Amino acid sequence: MLEIALTRALSILFFYNYVFVILSVAVLGMGLGAAVVHQQRKLWADGRLGWLALAAGGSVAGLGLLLAALVGVDGRLPLAVLILIPYLFIGMILAAAFTIHAEKTTSLYAADLSGAALGAAVTIPLLSWLDNLDALFLAAGLLALAAICFFALETGFLAKTRFLWPTVLIIIAIIGIRSNGFEIDISRLAVPKPEAQMLQNTPQAEIVYSATDAFARVDLVQIADAPEQQFLFVDGAAGSVMPRFPTTLDAERPFTGDIGFFPFHEPSDDVFIIGPGGGKDVLFALLGNAERITAVEISGQIVDAVREFSAYNGGLFDDPRVQVAVDEGRSYLRRTNAQFDLIYLSELVTLTAERNSYMLAENYAFTVEAFADYLDHLTPNGRIALKMYDELTLTRAFVTAVSALQQGGMSQETAVRHIVVLLDPDLVSAQDPFRSPVMLIYREPVTPEQGAALLTDIQQAGFIPLFVPHAQERPPLSLLATGETTLDDLVADFSRGDISATFDDAPFFYEFRRGLPDLLRQLLVGLAVLLLLGLGYLFWRRRVVKRGPFWQLTAYFALLGMGFMLVELAVIQRLTLFLGHPMRVLSVALFAILLGSGLGSWAAGRMAKKSPSRVILISALAVAVLALLFAFFVPALLDRLAGLSLAGRVGTVVLLILPIAFALGMPFPLGLQQARQKAGQSMIPLAWGVNGVASVVGSVTAVSLAMLWGFGAALLLAGMLYGLVALLGWQNGR
Repeated sequence: MLEIALTRALSILFFYNYVFVILSVAVLGMGLGAAVVHQQRKLWADGRLGWLALAAGGSVAGLGLLLAALVGVDGRLPLAVLILIPYLFIGMILAAAFTIHAEKTTSLYAADLSGAALGAAVTIPLLSWLDNLDALFLAAGLLALAAICFFALETGFLAKTRFLWPTVLIIIAIIGIRSNGFEIDISRLAVPKPEAQMLQNTPQAEIVYSATDAFARVDLVQIADAPEQQFLFVDGAAGSVMPRFPTTLDAERPFTGDIGFFPFHEPSDDVFIIGPGGGKDVLFALLGNAERITAVEISGQIVDAVREFSAYNGGLFDDPRVQVAVDEGRSYLRRTNAQFDLIYLSELVTLTAERNSYMLAENYAFTVEAFADYLDHLTPNGRIALKMYDELTLTRAFVTAVSALQQGGMSQETAVRHIVVLLDPDLVSAQDPFRSPVMLIYREPVTPEQGAALLTDIQQAGFIPLFVPHAQERPPLSLLATGETTLDDLVADFSRGDISATFDDAPFFYEFRRGLPDLLRQLLVGLAVLLLLGLGYLFWRRRVVKRGPFWQLTAYFALLGMGFMLVELAVIQRLTLFLGHPMRVLSVALFAILLGSGLGSWAAGRMAKKSPSRVILISALAVAVLALLFAFFVPALLDRLAGLSLAGRVGTVVLLILPIAFALGMPFPLGLQQARQKAGQSMIPLAWGVNGVASVVGSVTAVSLAMLWGFGAALLLAGMLYGLVALLGWQNGR
């Protein structure tokens, strides 16, 4: 619950890449907390769990207060250090509890994972009606209740009731804070997010509507001297326009003269819109006389906001010609057999943070496989229309679309002549000559006659024809159309960034840096330094641990930490498109992984009474094999089952996850038993520390591998790591 709630709160304060870095640094606190327990034996020898839980609850509540107080400060690294504190106490609690009750590791680990599964399942719906920081205070309250349980176990519930008073005071304080409407004030945000800049720099701008769910916070900003449009923001970053419905011909002209309206010049009876936002794209379709419009918006709060202000926008989402769905657009499209004259995507971006990853929902809208899906759902004369941001996004979308057409069996020269590109001269400037370009991709090649007609339409509308097959072909695109250069050469010669085609296995469309982003590289360097320090600490403390396979056990828990995170993140990625909405993916997949792992730990305690090392060997090898299946076979299976109902897809995901999750839950608690037997009780907190730090390394490694070679590479590495876990677990047990 804490991590999901923090992701939600931090995504309002910062951009998604900084959220990933902050949480990665903070979660290291769990490993450091376990190291503190290893260093300070009295934390588990004297039984301090109640006080540790109380400190964790108080630090989470204090963190909630601090997040709002620091809204006006752009202090990312200091904030990461502050967020580390509650994780430090949580790491101390886990390490101490497992050390004190070392004989019950399988049961304790099963309870820990099952509780995490329940927290993940409950937090998602809770965030649909709780405000910004409510879930943090709820997590603080749960930790305070855990303190009561620990006090009851350690001292007797009635023997020392004075221990309850600090806990009760924390709970009362939490209730009092929430009753005063405590929340993040985005107008004071120091990070240069578009909404904050508009509110700070435009005197007459004010928030007139605000709503939060598990996916994002949505604000509607009104500017008094711009009555013809209002602005919807998702987490203060991605903005879209809610237009006032035009009631006269003069009021229509600003919309029909917009470059985004050009794709609707051609007759389109059936239109499919991905990410309609505030409804401007739907208005385009209505003004273009579309008969049936299907609009799929990923944020339910945006849909609610548009309907809330129906008197202003003319009831765009309630028009009988319009069907609105809350889902991931491409996933929705894959589940329908309908054909469309026009599939429309306009400046699609949400800039919201997902749990512990760089993945964004809209990245799956701009991959080779995505364009193949769009082409499959077009009528014979249909087309895809993309309104992009600039030259980088336009060129990468062009390369990706041509790659998809080539995979369909056509030559490069033919593929290029499926595409039309145009610019708006009113938006062109020396600083941004490609601002808001539009690209059309036709299912059939553009003929010379069709090209001439398109060129005339573009010029009459007052736009710049950048590339029109047979009619206006300019280099470098014309060189591709004539075969004088290749797509690979275009990508290699492009100096401003990486514009290579993106695929579902590595769907990072908006990452244009060759190699890894700066933030990720800096995080990897920081983790490398931490690992060197950790090795020094292990070398220093090795004599404290009773003689035994010290370094083998250390390697075992490090490999487990990395491997578990590699599997978790890559498996969730594999299921994203199949399940649809990101919050559905998070709630179902994460719940199934954690619950299945908890069941595996519980079963391990019963299966491993005679030969724990054999159970470790079998379970680790099972994870390795199943990871390879997820890498190579599961994507094809999910493509075949994409048309199932929601219940069928959820059931399929659970059935796919449970076997690998069940096996994932066995090696760690059984490894703790081996550590206790071979190296003594003091090895248990050290094992927790090594595993916690390695888990963060695993999550960062998973994203890094995915950016460089795809999530399949992350699963391959996970399979190799669990193969080594099997070998070490068998050796440790001999």
